[in-house]
Amino acid sequence: MNKLIPYLFVIITIACNKDKTPARLIYDATCDSTKVYFVNDVLPIFQSNCSKSGCHDVASHNVGVITTTYENIIEHIEPGSTTNSHIYEAITETDPDKIMPPPPAPALLASDITLIETWINQGAINNVCGAAGPCNTTGMSYSADIVPIIESKCNSCHYTGSTVIGIPLDTHAGILAKVTDGTLIPAIEYIGGAYAVMPPSAKLPACDIEKIKSWVAAGAPNN
Repeated sequence: MNKLIPYLFVIITIACNKDKTPARLIYDATCDSTKVYFVNDVLPIFQSNCSKSGCHDVASHNVGVITTTYENIIEHIEPGSTTNSHIYEAITETDPDKIMPPPPAPALLASDITLIETWINQGAINNVCGAAGPCNTTGMSYSADIVPIIESKCNSCHYTGSTVIGIPLDTHAGILAKVTDGTLIPAIEYIGGAYAVMPPSAKLPACDIEKIKSWVAAGAPNN
């Protein structure tokens, strides 16, 4: 996201007027299916699509916008109002010169936008919930289990036609190529060394890693 200039003046005004006291993290032992949780649901969207080098990580902070923490993000959100939340305006723009992420990066998934919208309407709370249950890694399906992880965590960089990364992961063939050359698992496990760690903004949840490893161990089928 590197074109928030149209909203910069308003964003700066809101940021200057907001209380800088860090919001207390609210913890739910169990996950309420009617709620959207910032740590579980919303932050990973920003980490995957926005908090990248050259965009809105701490080092780059294009137009002064950082999307790595609740305190950073809430500066550009009006709790309870998507209309007055400038990040939400940017991700739902129809003008290709203003929409975030900017083309040719893929737009946010409709499901991700809905999560952010619901979170804002529920008060944009700094909340987190406990594990929803044990991690099931049995009989992993490419379409049902692996694609959702890759779409939400990887495809903002690794899409067909990207000239920045050059490693498309938006097709089975693309992912299979990285399985075959032995770089996929070391990258997501943050082994480092000769391999880049992916996603660079934050390690995948442990359950997501185990699902991918189980699928790879089964031969990485296109199922």
